[in-house]
Amino acid sequence: MTNIDLEMVHIMRKATQSALLLMIFSLVFLAAPAAGYACTCAPMPTVQEQYRDARAVFAGKVINIKTDGKLSTVSFQVTSAWKGVTTNQITIKTPSELTACGYPFQIGKSYLVYTTANLTSNICMRTNELSKAQEDLSILGQEDR
Repeated sequence: MTNIDLEMVHIMRKATQSALLLMIFSLVFLAAPAAGYACTCAPMPTVQEQYRDARAVFAGKVINIKTDGKLSTVSFQVTSAWKGVTTNQITIKTPSELTACGYPFQIGKSYLVYTTANLTSNICMRTNELSKAQEDLSILGQEDR
């Protein structure tokens, strides 16, 4: 073999190694899971701040949940209301995923619910199971209706 032939073999070997490394890195990159998005909340507001900013504040039992893509529609039988609710039933929305800050409502359970202006709620708000909302209930006092 001549020097030119040896040099060509060396170049081909380097090209093959480079192509192999590129394929391995590509497979690792493509097979890696996509970055997840986690819910990030600001510090929890006080009861007074949450009440002031809420469109509706009520206690109720979940009677229905429908999930359509990224949103869940949650219907409640209202048991008490402090703000913005004048009917016995109300329907609100929450993101369907916890990673999008959705509240994990469950049919049959009762909650104290705070909603935004567009009647949504999430885990970054003071919405909570009614049995765990004693601090809020003592500050809210008598219902509004």
